[in-house]
Amino acid sequence: MLYKFIDTTEYQDEIALPSEAMNFNGVFLENEVEGYRTLYVTGRESIAPELDFYESGARHGKKIKSRMFQERVITVGYQLMSPTAFDFRMAYNKMAQILNVSSAKMIFSDEPDKYFVGTLTSMGETDPGKLCITGELEFTCPDPFKYSTKEKIYKLSGLSKIYYEGTQDCYPEFRWDIKGNTGYIAAYKDSADTIIQIGNPSEGQATSNTFAAGDIVVAKCEDASIFVNNKQKDILGAIGNEWESFYLKPGDNQIGVLASDWAQTPDIEMIIREVWL
Repeated sequence: MLYKFIDTTEYQDEIALPSEAMNFNGVFLENEVEGYRTLYVTGRESIAPELDFYESGARHGKKIKSRMFQERVITVGYQLMSPTAFDFRMAYNKMAQILNVSSAKMIFSDEPDKYFVGTLTSMGETDPGKLCITGELEFTCPDPFKYSTKEKIYKLSGLSKIYYEGTQDCYPEFRWDIKGNTGYIAAYKDSADTIIQIGNPSEGQATSNTFAAGDIVVAKCEDASIFVNNKQKDILGAIGNEWESFYLKPGDNQIGVLASDWAQTPDIEMIIREVWL
């Protein structure tokens, strides 16, 4: 008879889970596949960037041209044990069915506040004809970073100092709740060194302006998209908006917001999801 020894400090779900149990696309395999248990996980550690160099003329050595992180591969070692051949095949098929999802969130029980996004790329080799096997599941994460499971929301007014706790740059999302006729809205960082502008700053107060009371405007810096009342309207963005440069760096950041000086000040929120290596 097998006994399960449980560390009471471990994260637990419906049953006692191993410390590195994986929640894949919203479920733990231990809770869904009879006889499955996680043994170990590799590939979650910090990874080093790949450097591209160029010659520096007559000077010794080289200079860094680019610094890029490549995809991440996470390997999950597991055990699968069943009383009969039929039960084993059913359990194995169930495991394969659960894992047949592209770009799924992967959360590990010893770090439940962060997730990777990965796709199963190998189920490895297993010994045929056995009712108790060990094997490896390999997941490829094209994006090597992990993300906070919860977003952080900041209410902005004028110029705000934001401390960002992640280890990698993060692209924010802005949300304006328009209170009255408004010609344009904008967000900037670092004393307006980087700015995004939406609408027409030359508009004066009129019966009809670009934005009206009740409009909800959302701007996503990651993909330079703009939505007004859930309808995509990227055309409202100013030519020259610095979307690619509008990110929060680890540590202190200065974020400011603007609107037509004659308009009622909108309620403004900045939403971020922290990024970690």
